[in-house]
Amino acid sequence: MRQAPPLIACHENLECLLSGGRGQLLHAVARQAPAYPLFEASLPAARLLPFDMTRRVRPFLNDDQVLAHSDLAARLAGAGVQGFIPSYRASPRLERWSADNGPVLISPPHVLQRRLEDKVAFHSLMARLRLPTPAGMVLSTPDQLGRLPAGPLVCQVPFSEGMDGTALVRSARQLARRLRAGELRLPLLCRELLQGLVLGITIVVGPGQVQLSAVRHQCRGLRQRDRGLSGIQWLARSALPPGACRNIGRTMAALGRGLCGEGFRGAANIDFILADEQVWIIECNPRFSASTPQLAAWPELLHGLDLVSEHLRALQGAPLSCHRPSLPHTSFQGATVDFSDWTLAIMRAARRHRVAGLPQLGVHDFTGGKLRQISLDAAQLRGPERLLFHYSTPAGAPPSRRSDFGTLITSFPMFSFRRPRATLTRRGAALMGQLEQRVRFRRPTCTLADVRGT
Repeated sequence: MRQAPPLIACHENLECLLSGGRGQLLHAVARQAPAYPLFEASLPAARLLPFDMTRRVRPFLNDDQVLAHSDLAARLAGAGVQGFIPSYRASPRLERWSADNGPVLISPPHVLQRRLEDKVAFHSLMARLRLPTPAGMVLSTPDQLGRLPAGPLVCQVPFSEGMDGTALVRSARQLARRLRAGELRLPLLCRELLQGLVLGITIVVGPGQVQLSAVRHQCRGLRQRDRGLSGIQWLARSALPPGACRNIGRTMAALGRGLCGEGFRGAANIDFILADEQVWIIECNPRFSASTPQLAAWPELLHGLDLVSEHLRALQGAPLSCHRPSLPHTSFQGATVDFSDWTLAIMRAARRHRVAGLPQLGVHDFTGGKLRQISLDAAQLRGPERLLFHYSTPAGAPPSRRSDFGTLITSFPMFSFRRPRATLTRRGAALMGQLEQRVRFRRPTCTLADVRGT
């Protein structure tokens, strides 16, 4: 008799919601979560596991705090869940909870994730694997300043989220001044600033197998008309020279083998620089990220494969469905925008501390440059002029750079990378302009356009 597959639950996971295999999972979502209506409308009732929070938790995908202040553990046990996918990364508390309560935590081990996210440790690993990184060194004491490259330099603390903890300095002398002023603290990974395209890629690592995603542009700190934008945009393979595609494939396949040798399994996101068709590895995020929901929604970005299914196979010790150590052939150029920086910039421009209303949750259409909501069903996202709004922080709560406020996912390009820095396309600027009209503030109730007009 064939054994039934284990019942696996995920916690408010956008990748799992957008995956073609979402019907094989149980989706645990707090009724108080801003995204609850999205999950409710997108899933059969039998696949949704609602639970209740006893207090508000800081909304940066904080699974262990959610477990501590909700009835989620009891709901998982009552449903007979055998495996649990965290929404972000593992933690010591999650691993203890899993060991004590039964559901297997389907995630890379916390210690391994943190070691790979540690920029200093990852830099050392790249040197040991003889993989290309920008020239530099770990600065542990001030007397090592004389050994640094001439500059300019990119200096990073071992652990940081996004661009927090990263500083650009013109020279070792300027770095010394900032250290004395207490603006930066040791240890720092200090590397030569390379001029080139800042790109990202996802590697799915299995036992002796790797799968490479399409390549994406990294857009950070774009400033246009009071907008602070950060996000990614996928790059059509035809936009890259054949030699660059080969070099990216070879380097990332070698990195995948190296990560496998370190015991890592699952999806890892890699930032790198492409300069004169040469690849320089920057950092590793061994987990899902803001870019991976699109990988789940558009399988052509991963050779037609389902990201979540391949990720789960690897983490459960099964072989991947195939070995794909090269870049896929895709023309997709959709974008993802992080709402945190954008909302903070809007509030600064409006001189307000929090917002009262945001663009409507769910799938919208932007045909003809007119934004209209069409559905709360996330499956409707696939389309030439579609976009999705997803929120983790409710309107009225003060956002911060450390919170996952919300995400905008589009099926079309929003940025141009023809200049040294990313700029909004005409369509991207039109969309962001319409979104500004929908952000509302309390006391008095108004939009950003009203504030600018006064």
